[in-house]
Amino acid sequence: WSDVCFISGKFDQFQQMEPLSTIHAAFTEYTNNILRKGPENIHQTREAIIKAINTDIGVLTEVFPCLCQIIGKPLSAPTKLGPIEAKHRFKFIFQTFVRVVATPSYPII
Repeated sequence: WSDVCFISGKFDQFQQMEPLSTIHAAFTEYTNNILRKGPENIHQTREAIIKAINTDIGVLTEVFPCLCQIIGKPLSAPTKLGPIEAKHRFKFIFQTFVRVVATPSYPII
């Protein structure tokens, strides 16, 4: 399983004020795995993410700043929304992101 990305995040009861800290840790690990795979893989990953998420990339990098190492800094800040709309937008964008990066040829476990 050389082309499998194993990521993990540990729940810390003392970081309850940071609800996504476990997922943040896991995707920091994912970012590091992509960076270790080299420039060609970084480019392919960047292109796939940008193609799928496009102008909403800032929503993702706001929560996971480590992704800027792969996709670069977003050109604009995400549009401010109310809390419910922002939650739904983040959920949709995060699901799209995971579908793009977790592929049959490079599954994330």
